[in-house]
Amino acid sequence: MSTPSLGEILRTEVAGKKASCLLQLEQQAAEKGICAERDLQVVKDFFHMAITQFTSSILARIEVKPMIIGNGHSEAVAAVLQTYRWKRENGISQPGHPYHAVWVTFAAWCAENELHPHIDYFCDCVGKQSWHVLTVDPVTH
Repeated sequence: MSTPSLGEILRTEVAGKKASCLLQLEQQAAEKGICAERDLQVVKDFFHMAITQFTSSILARIEVKPMIIGNGHSEAVAAVLQTYRWKRENGISQPGHPYHAVWVTFAAWCAENELHPHIDYFCDCVGKQSWHVLTVDPVTH
């Protein structure tokens, strides 16, 4: 019997933490009621859609288009995530965000597939419209 590699051990640890943090978030939503559960599902669905879209594009070897949050795109998830309040220190990718566990699961999927996820802020420069763009890039070794 072979000894597991460091990568296999780390994957097992990350998967355990990922399930645990998401499970905790789901339990909290269940305690808060149907609206909280629906909001969590909106966020989970958005990131599942991102995984599906990115995977399909990569496998088809076509341009990987970003997922836009806000400015007429994915407005439901933008409202739930309150993206209009995001700054560098409080977006979903930061541990203090209420839906960070969903980001952790998405980031773990990205890591397993050698992708680097990031969310960038964009605006119209006149203060009327702003949005965020979710993209993935290949991890460079």
